[in-house]
Amino acid sequence: MTTFALNNLWNYLQGLMLSQSEREWLVRKLSEPVEKIADIEDEEPVSQTLKDLVIPDKLRRKRGCIKLTEEDLKDEHIQYLLNR
Repeated sequence: MTTFALNNLWNYLQGLMLSQSEREWLVRKLSEPVEKIADIEDEEPVSQTLKDLVIPDKLRRKRGCIKLTEEDLKDEHIQYLLNR
């Protein structure tokens, strides 16, 4: 993921106005080892992951604000955020 993409992601996350408990959850998830996140790719194909995806209400309200390609969905950081 490029620096530009990471900065855009950071700006997006800041705009969500997360509660304290949601911020704490995000900190815990971001602190997990990369291997644990990478296991998601190995377990299920992206299409199955999308079928099982539960979108949090805050993101559901933002639906349509961003467009993700199949290639984007293979990125471990984006998968991590989507699987919240």
